[in-house]
Amino acid sequence: MSYDQEAAEALCNDLFTTASALSHVRNELNNQYSGKPLEPGFRNLLLTLIDRNQELVDEVLSYMEGQKPTEVPA
Repeated sequence: MSYDQEAAEALCNDLFTTASALSHVRNELNNQYSGKPLEPGFRNLLLTLIDRNQELVDEVLSYMEGQKPTEVPA
């Protein structure tokens, strides 16, 4: 597998992972929401996942537009 293929696959896998985690968090919110403020840890987790998902979307879009990622994610 070439560098480009490895990088693209790694980006897509990471994006799928964060999207899956966000889906899980959404389900937890649906099950537990009672109109009260979110616990600080839960809120931070949600914000971290959203930020990481946005970073990955930006990387995937850059890759699709012909810009190579800076490194192959581990």
